[in-house]
Amino acid sequence: MARIFVIADTRDNLAALDRALEELESRGVKRLLHAGDIIAP
Repeated sequence: MARIFVIADTRDNLAALDRALEELESRGVKRLLHAGDIIAP
């Protein structure tokens, strides 16, 4: 079964995004969908 992770509203918080990506990799997640608001307005 494929592991898919959905994330949104990271708003330039690169430190938190890096931590999340490290966690996803350690859990074997193969797909990531970012639903929007990648940068702050």
